[in-house]
Amino acid sequence: MFSFFKKTPKIPEFEEKVWTEKAHKYQALYEDLEKTVAEGGKVLIFAHFEKTFEEICFVLAQMKVNFYQFAKGDNTAILSLNQVAVLQTNALINANEKSLNAIFSQTYTQFFVIEHFPLLTNDIALLERLAEIAPKVKPVFYISLEDAVLQQFVTEDFKQLLEKMGYRAEESISHSMVSKAIARAQENIEKQAKGNRQTYSAEEWLKTNL
Repeated sequence: MFSFFKKTPKIPEFEEKVWTEKAHKYQALYEDLEKTVAEGGKVLIFAHFEKTFEEICFVLAQMKVNFYQFAKGDNTAILSLNQVAVLQTNALINANEKSLNAIFSQTYTQFFVIEHFPLLTNDIALLERLAEIAPKVKPVFYISLEDAVLQQFVTEDFKQLLEKMGYRAEESISHSMVSKAIARAQENIEKQAKGNRQTYSAEEWLKTNL
């Protein structure tokens, strides 16, 4: 059992929204990106795993969102022509930083991350990279209790506690206690992990590396 009060590594600033169900997470994501686009801004949606990348692309296509699937090695200038782009975090590693900086300095931008990586250090690396590119942008994590990382510690008692607190399925939870619990779970996974072998999905990662 991990403690809520144990110190975690310094994490760059971000916002976190948690839903009980994945369907409500994606609906809220859609509403938020539509609002940003309507205001003339750009949205970059990040996924750590290929399965999640494919899933969010399918969801956005079903919602008839005009978006670009950003692949590793792509010319980042394409973002100047698209207001919504979806990419895996590893595609950001070799992206041209000057090109990205130019784009984000000219236009209001939002970074949406739709899953936590099982290891906290990977999330921190992503947040640090985003802070380098656009220091004034606060990334937002869109998470559900059905996500693989949260399944490592979320119990029925926890869900019942949320219900007693008055949370409804369509409402997001934004609370420091929940964020700290997620970080503790990631740290606990990191202590148990035998490695960090790349896999297709978070579920497969947990089976392969623990």
